[in-house]
Amino acid sequence: MGSGRCRRNESPAEGARREAWEEARARLAIDQLLATYAITGISQVQLIYRARLLDPDVAAGPESREVRLFSWNQLPPIDEIAFPSVNWALADFRATASETAFSPRSRTDATERSSQR
Repeated sequence: MGSGRCRRNESPAEGARREAWEEARARLAIDQLLATYAITGISQVQLIYRARLLDPDVAAGPESREVRLFSWNQLPPIDEIAFPSVNWALADFRATASETAFSPRSRTDATERSSQR
């Protein structure tokens, strides 16, 4: 799952497509906004899009060392995935996989931190 910042005069969807290309040489068709995630510890709001690959050929771009596609049963365990927002995105994608239209999900790490106290 790629990530990055929008450039000047670039829409979030355009930025997502560009970042996917830069990081994984992946060409995407954006379906719709999947979720918004607030990562309060770093003052960041992430927009996560549901998309499909237009071509299964992916490769490491200049910003990546390695890129691979995984089936659901090949994904690493949750505790081995570095960023909580990646776990959230995987869960939200799976929850909406059979839906053609849905309301975007919303999560924040502040909720998780307060529930762990």
